[in-house]
Amino acid sequence: MSTVLLTFSYKSVIILIKYTKTIIWYINLYINGDDMEIKEQAHAKINLGLEVLSKRPDGYHDVHMVMQSLALCDEVTIRKRADGLIKVCTSKEELKDDQTNLAYKAAQAFRTFVGKNYGVEISIDKKIPMAAGLAGGSADAAAVLRGMNRLFGEKLTDRELCDVGVTIGADVPFCIIEHTAIAEGIGEKLTPLPMKLNCSILLVKPYFGVSTKAVYEAFDSSDGNKVNIQGIVDGIHNQDWNECFAAMGNDLESVTIGLYPKVGEIKEELKACGADYVLMSGSGPTVFAVFLDDMICQKAYESMKKLPYEKIVEKTSFMLADE
Repeated sequence: MSTVLLTFSYKSVIILIKYTKTIIWYINLYINGDDMEIKEQAHAKINLGLEVLSKRPDGYHDVHMVMQSLALCDEVTIRKRADGLIKVCTSKEELKDDQTNLAYKAAQAFRTFVGKNYGVEISIDKKIPMAAGLAGGSADAAAVLRGMNRLFGEKLTDRELCDVGVTIGADVPFCIIEHTAIAEGIGEKLTPLPMKLNCSILLVKPYFGVSTKAVYEAFDSSDGNKVNIQGIVDGIHNQDWNECFAAMGNDLESVTIGLYPKVGEIKEELKACGADYVLMSGSGPTVFAVFLDDMICQKAYESMKKLPYEKIVEKTSFMLADE
């Protein structure tokens, strides 16, 4: 009898020790709920200008871009876990929530950088269309880096967060600082710009995605369309939309349209709706239209939604520096 009690007692102690940390964590959650989770917005981005330069030995291309954050965003919630695990869940069934998800990679990279085995549960409410050239995955990764930095009080600088971010993806550093910036290198060398121009933006993504690799490979054998990045920068500094419009462009646009003609059709449809300027973002397939009159943008939104083919249409605006 005493042997049985001793065995039972020993097992009980082991179980108690094993779960004490979890019990304490839940007590802390009850007492200090606000300190156990944090919310971040992950903003979509577009390219006001994208110039592709030479191919690098590592397979990437050097680029020269003007990047702009949009009000459209995913909502990312990061909650502490007591078990040291990383868990990701998303509102889109088709989006993988395993170790290939950029949000998971961001959490792992953050832990490696600070040398601490933080456990987190990451919930992503997706609003940014996927596989759209709008940096949705990169924005989520950036939100995780910013959020974990705040949640665990690590106090990494933006520069340090960007250094971590570039190991995850070329767009992640911009998605960390957001707003408006010149991007060079593979996209990681950033110079913020004082964007004060505002407008309404219409995004139209056709039902298909594009292969970024295929687009860049096709570009390598083409002449491209040289974009006037400095002209865009001057227009931003001068707060002159016409100056920006005259300089904006995307070296990859004609290549993507050659591979996916529907992108070109969408451009023409948006122009017919009265857009002030229309351009493809990134390697596509999303096309964005700039409207200086919000009423015209709203009518265009309603018209584009009615067109008889599968697509995603979103109405949004710029995320400016004071937001």
